[in-house]
Amino acid sequence: MTRAGSRRLAAVLSATLACVLVSACRTLPPATAPVADLGLTAPWPQRRALLQQLQTYECAGRVAVSAPGQGFNAQFVWRQTADSAQLNLRGPLGAGGLIVTASGAQLALRSIDGRQFDGDAARAELERAIGAPLPVTALGRWLLGVPQPGNAATELLALPVTGQPAQLGALEQQGWRVDYQPHSGVPRLITLTTGGTRVRLVVDRWEWM
Repeated sequence: MTRAGSRRLAAVLSATLACVLVSACRTLPPATAPVADLGLTAPWPQRRALLQQLQTYECAGRVAVSAPGQGFNAQFVWRQTADSAQLNLRGPLGAGGLIVTASGAQLALRSIDGRQFDGDAARAELERAIGAPLPVTALGRWLLGVPQPGNAATELLALPVTGQPAQLGALEQQGWRVDYQPHSGVPRLITLTTGGTRVRLVVDRWEWM
């Protein structure tokens, strides 16, 4: 083979290898985020502890609120990061929605139209919107199907699904009753009631980060 022919063959082989490598990169499956340990097969006390220790997660779905003289439907996103949480409500609520941020005992609320509230003013504005005082920090644990640690709670276990340990069917805490539709992983349908206020949550998506 001539020197020119060798160069042409090397160029063809190099181009072919590059195409193979690009094709392989395109067909590699995307990396998947680690799945949180939900303790699905663990007895309830162990599963409760695992869920209460989860630090970072997100869920999204729909919410319907019914209170004396008022009510609304909206979309919601809940983001939990360590001791901080953010609740984003979008829909026919005030000027279109609001964002609630909780960090420890601190609470802040910002409406879509730019109004901002902090501390007691934020709690009062949230109560006006919901129709009852909503314990935002506890809500992050209620969404997971467990009580908020550090506060007294009454737990009502549901009848276990065949082959699985018992799970929480309802709980009472901080003046609210939280009912769960039977589920095999994390809750999908949750109903919160207190006085004449009912908050119905349908979770369409869970994400573990």
